[in-house]
Amino acid sequence: MKARYFALLAGLLVIVTTYNACQKPITATNISKNSSLGVNYDDVSTDPNSAKYMRDHDILKLVGTGDEQFERLCARQSQDRVRKAFCSGPRPQLTSLDSLLELLGIGFSKPHTNFALSTHSTSLVTKEVSQINPRAIIFSKPTSDLVALGFVRGEKFAEIVANDPETNQLKFYLVSYRQKCDLTKSCTNFDNLTPRVEKNWIDYTVYEDEDLKNTILDCRHCHQPNGPAGRKFMRMQETEKPWTHWMEGNLESGQTLIDDFRRAHGTTEKYASIPNSLLEQANPPGLQALLMLRGDEPFQINVFDSAKIEAEVKASNPNQPSDNTFPGVSATWQAIYQNYIDGKAIAVPYHDVKATDPTKLEQMSNMYKRAMAGEIPAASMPDIRNVFPDNPELLSRMGFRVKPGLSAQGIINNACAQCHNSRLDQSISRAGFNIDISKMTLAQ
Repeated sequence: MKARYFALLAGLLVIVTTYNACQKPITATNISKNSSLGVNYDDVSTDPNSAKYMRDHDILKLVGTGDEQFERLCARQSQDRVRKAFCSGPRPQLTSLDSLLELLGIGFSKPHTNFALSTHSTSLVTKEVSQINPRAIIFSKPTSDLVALGFVRGEKFAEIVANDPETNQLKFYLVSYRQKCDLTKSCTNFDNLTPRVEKNWIDYTVYEDEDLKNTILDCRHCHQPNGPAGRKFMRMQETEKPWTHWMEGNLESGQTLIDDFRRAHGTTEKYASIPNSLLEQANPPGLQALLMLRGDEPFQINVFDSAKIEAEVKASNPNQPSDNTFPGVSATWQAIYQNYIDGKAIAVPYHDVKATDPTKLEQMSNMYKRAMAGEIPAASMPDIRNVFPDNPELLSRMGFRVKPGLSAQGIINNACAQCHNSRLDQSISRAGFNIDISKMTLAQ
């Protein structure tokens, strides 16, 4: 048993360097030799510069694209807005994020404030999100056929959740799209992280959570954590005022985040189709109302007590939230962080309002602004998502890596517990590893 345990651990330690607890891992490390997608681990690479490195689009090609995937999607019955939009007639023509939002009935052709902007996330796109590259959630009014779309620049997909009014069941979707530069794998940071990424789409494919359950884009381990028979629910860990990591013009923390955004993007640039002039009216309470309509609030795990945590952080460092050079301290936050370290819950949002390194944030904001103004070549714009501190302890507090100094079992619990447990779907290849090693066969 000991030999088996340490053999497993040796392989795991390699993965942990690129695998963030229940967050998006390097693609190749998440594909087993016996994957239902038919990919051999030996045929892929974890090096992003290698021709064998598999990106999101490469994984999705294996699931299916084009007419094949649309037939699969539309063969399933549902009365939610997404299925109605895509399966009620000829395949819609989508060329931009604007056109997708309009198709779902939540576009900005008629200005509205049913949107929220998160600057720190524990979601699938956790490492993409910051004040200068926020995650936008655009949503409908809280009705029985509610719909909400999540989008962040850098990843060429939009995440959608929609409620079927007939069954009152949530449906989770992903719309993946490509642009011309994707055909030659020549997209630059300027292509992927500026307004360019929101338009000039050349094709797209829609996937349901069922299609993605054995890929790195699976959403069920977080939105259906008790397995196939469990409830699906929307997640929002910061459900009460002041919604620490969400832009909100009437609160000190929220306005601080808006100010950081505008230092890079100015006062006119739209983001995720949202007019810049509306940023102060960003509406996290409206998003909370969707959860209340669905009755999802009681199911939230590792809930972030924004008011108490912000007060404790500010007491420890009066310069917060505008200056986070010296990280704050919060006993309330520490308790829920321990749940994550022990593998009992998903990562908790970072204790400070800003999760970014102040020097890196300023540098990337300036480079973005100069690239947009034509002061430097567009192709030389750096990856503005690289704004986080290098300190391993701080990165672990953000859910980006395992906590330094853990024991072997501690590493397994912290890095793997939310995705590799007995509650989840045991019919897919991911179930080949379980944090409870006694549940694994010798072959596994």
